[in-house]
Amino acid sequence: MNGVIIQMIKKKIATLLIICISIMLCVNITAFADEAKVMTVKEIEPNLTINDIVKVEINVVIIPIRDSQYCYMFETNKREQIEYLMHMLETMDFIDDGKTRYGADVPMVYIYLTDKNDTTYKCGFYNGRFCDDSEKQYAVNSDDYRRFLSFVYALKTGKIVLDKDVTFTPSDWAYKDIESAKDMGIVPKRNQINYTGKINRLEVCEISAAVLKKAGFALSSGYEKPFSDTANSDVCLLNELNIVNGKSDTEFCPYDNITREETAKILSNLYDVIINKASGAKNAATQSVSMKYDDIDEISDWALSGADKMFKLGIMTGDDNNHFNPRADITKEEFITALLHLYEKTSR
Repeated sequence: MNGVIIQMIKKKIATLLIICISIMLCVNITAFADEAKVMTVKEIEPNLTINDIVKVEINVVIIPIRDSQYCYMFETNKREQIEYLMHMLETMDFIDDGKTRYGADVPMVYIYLTDKNDTTYKCGFYNGRFCDDSEKQYAVNSDDYRRFLSFVYALKTGKIVLDKDVTFTPSDWAYKDIESAKDMGIVPKRNQINYTGKINRLEVCEISAAVLKKAGFALSSGYEKPFSDTANSDVCLLNELNIVNGKSDTEFCPYDNITREETAKILSNLYDVIINKASGAKNAATQSVSMKYDDIDEISDWALSGADKMFKLGIMTGDDNNHFNPRADITKEEFITALLHLYEKTSR
């Protein structure tokens, strides 16, 4: 009898222990969730805004130093460059995880932001983590971090030339479509800038990749990066799916602008990849050309079928003078609008 009572007491104690442990785990999980708060740079430093900054200085030191790309300084007071750099920082998500990481062979990026009152705010990245002015560290998405570094080096070396007038709102004709595309999640936050300006090859890949990911595509683990000038995962995804190629076997030229005929070819390839996955069958090649543009003879042979497909689908059309303007650079709002129409047709 005593043995039975002892066993019952043991079971009750065990049950109480399990309840206590569960409560402790819940408390710890809740505490961690509070600790690992996702923040923006505006929340970290509320007084820091794009319009207030008049000078940016960035020092990059990647140890061990191998070449000029691993140790350099970039300084600018150009309005368009400051607006892009600040926009990239403002659209990053920083995770306040309460951790600190140090190492010997690490990249160090020191950023000095000077405002109109000649007050300098210091921040940067250490070992892939964001550090605020008090040197508190935050976790950051590695793609955002690498994208920022790549952009700074492109500015330093003159590989990217920005429009002088940077806009944050699209044209009236594109406004509704741009807002719809943003709501659908096919325009990454970092790309929500300068809608009326020209779009580059990297941005085309980043925005297109958002549509591919919604359709269930992902970069394979065995993919070998072929380009020496970018390792961007979105570029790699479109390249692996044969949607976009490099300008050579080893160079992608991520910051080059993109023409309308190049856009038509890319969107045509993108459409085929998504439709083929959905239907399980490969689209038949276009047998005849339907478009009747006055400048159709100016469209390159390699882009002709793609331009015609985009015309038939109503995704890309010509101007009021019945010109396709194949060699003209496309703007970001034109590309997003065309991509939105493609997305709507492939997601039905």
